[in-house]
Amino acid sequence: MLFQKFSEMFPDFKNTSFVVIPIPLHKNKLRRRGFNQAELLAREFSRLSHISLLTNSLLKIKETPAQVDAPDRETRLKNLEGAFAADSKKLTAYGLQHKAIILIDDVSTTGATLIHASAALQHAGAQKIIGLVIAHGG
Repeated sequence: MLFQKFSEMFPDFKNTSFVVIPIPLHKNKLRRRGFNQAELLAREFSRLSHISLLTNSLLKIKETPAQVDAPDRETRLKNLEGAFAADSKKLTAYGLQHKAIILIDDVSTTGATLIHASAALQHAGAQKIIGLVIAHGG
């Protein structure tokens, strides 16, 4: 479904240089959960679209409270300040400045995660970022 909607919005996507990057989990949360749902979605999206998947280039370096527990947008934005870092060496080696990033997450409520993850990628040289999510919660 995610790929279908994307291909409807960007019918000529094969003529653009994209890369898929999932929203990462903090290493402690990943260890507890055992999987990253955004990465699973990104892997399937990559498989269907034939767009390269780039993992471990965007990191969640700060463990944050679950966003679902935050009472409002301002709290969610504050929770995620400094939470993400992009590995600029990996991204530069991959030619990121010449590609559009498809940043994939499972759910977006206020957009705070996408905003802060995108900022980290922009700081590392990303020029164009498209956020894709499966669901929007409220």
